[in-house]
Amino acid sequence: MKLEDRVAIVTGAQRGIGRAISEAFVGEGGKVVVADIAEREDIESTVKEINSKAGREAAMVAQVDITKAEDIDRMVKVTLDKWGKIDILVNNAGGPPMPGGIADISVEDWDRTMNVDLKGAFLCCRRVVPEMIKRGKG
Repeated sequence: MKLEDRVAIVTGAQRGIGRAISEAFVGEGGKVVVADIAEREDIESTVKEINSKAGREAAMVAQVDITKAEDIDRMVKVTLDKWGKIDILVNNAGGPPMPGGIADISVEDWDRTMNVDLKGAFLCCRRVVPEMIKRGKG
């Protein structure tokens, strides 16, 4: 198994591509933090299904708004408390699609998308990378 004993955080992991990535990591022997802004019950359902398919506790919930540094700090803390390390970070979360052409995009829609797509990825990297550097890998 390629990812045996590896721990990954996947943002935007409750459904879609993020969920598929999480399932693939677990299928290769890894452990995954299913990180999403969705309702906690929805994330828990995804984690339950992933763990059931794996036949082991391989996934855990992190309800997180990646545009908030304090949410990311909490996500990293619960990951380290449970599994002691972070080997992989997948910045998969993305903002909602913007409607129409450039003239139809509001400043609020633009800001929301940039906050998730850019600021969120930056904040996750800023918090996770030092943990990887401490271990000399990741």
